[in-house]
Parts: sequence; structure tokens; C-alpha cells
Amino acid sequence: MKDERTEDLYHIIFADDQTIYLTLVAISLHVDKAAALTSGLFGLLGDAPVQTVDFDDVPRLRQFYELYNSDPTLKEVEPYVEKLFNIIFSPKFHAAVLSWGKKARWLLQATVWNSIRKDEPESFGDTDPGSVWKPPVPKDQLQMRMDEYMPDEENSWWELYARGWMPKVVPQVMVRLCDNQCYKEERRPEKFGEVSFGDWDYRRGNEALLMR
Repeated sequence: MKDERTEDLYHIIFADDQTIYLTLVAISLHVDKAAALTSGLFGLLGDAPVQTVDFDDVPRLRQFYELYNSDPTLKEVEPYVEKLFNIIFSPKFHAAVLSWGKKARWLLQATVWNSIRKDEPESFGDTDPGSVWKPPVPKDQLQMRMDEYMPDEENSWWELYARGWMPKVVPQVMVRLCDNQCYKEERRPEKFGEVSFGDWDYRRGNEALLMR
């Protein structure tokens, strides 16, 4: 059975760069270029129109919000930007990202473990590879779920062998400086200004198909 999502994870994990920068939210700011230049948020010369900020770097994100907030006209023509900032500043958003992060880490751990048990079984010594999980994963197991199996963090195997292969996942917010005045009706893209944030469903992220 082929799982394209699992294959994608293998390519990501065993790539040269083991840091995954993930954009959760993208915000376009249609502020005056002079104001953007003065702020220094988009480079000293305004030559860095796309900025990415860690989702929990609230002071930095608030600087972008204040830049948007400095133009009363934008608050009238682009109220959805206010909604986006309210979302990323909300405890609910941060809780959702942290919850997603735990599930993403579990999926990466399962992928790394499955690869090492196939390619480097000697790393487990005389013990069963499945013993590094709680409860131990049976040898004939074809699928794992997060609510059934969790890594045994007290087992030294995770620190000695798996840690070096675990990518770092960095959730971010992208802020883009745009001078196209997209809020004008004649330039408005489809679904422009739609904002939604509900109960995120990451159930697909807490199960793993074990490739053989």
C-alpha cells in the first residue's frame, strides 16, 4: 500500500536542511511605502517585502499590526486584516498551533523510527525495535495512531539515534508588503478578505502508515 504523505515525509526528514519553516497565516499590508520604509520592518531600503515571523514572536508581530493600525483608511477598506491579527494574537490560535506541533512531532518520530528500524536495525541492539514505544509496537503492525502509541521518552534510543534525524518545525506568520491596492474592487482577487478560524482538525496528522 502506498501512502504519498508518508513518502513526502521521508524526503523532508532525510533532506540536507532539517528545518521546516511552515507558514500558517499570510497577511498582505497595503500601507504607504514611505511608512513601510520608516518602520524598517521590510528592510532598511524596503527591499525585503516578504517577512516571516515565528508565530509566538508577539512583540515582532505587534510591530506589523501597529504599522497597519497607523493608517485609518486601511482599517476601513481592509477590516479583514484586523481579524487576522486578532486571530494570531488569540490564545485559541496559539493553543491550536501547539496542539498541531505535538501531532506533527509524533508523525515525524514515527517516520524516523520506521526508517531506522529498516535501515539500521543494529541501533536497537538486542531489543525489539517496537519496544521504544508505549505500549510496544507489534512486529506485524501496519499502522500506528497517536492515541494508541507514544514514544517511550525514557528509552535512550530516542536521544542517541532518533534525535539527529528529527527536523525542527518552525510555524510562522508571513507578512507581505503590497502596493497593488488589492482592496479596490477592480483589483480584488476571488475570495479576497475571507477570514475563518474554527476548530482545526488534525486527525490525519496523528496516524502513520508503516512502510515496509
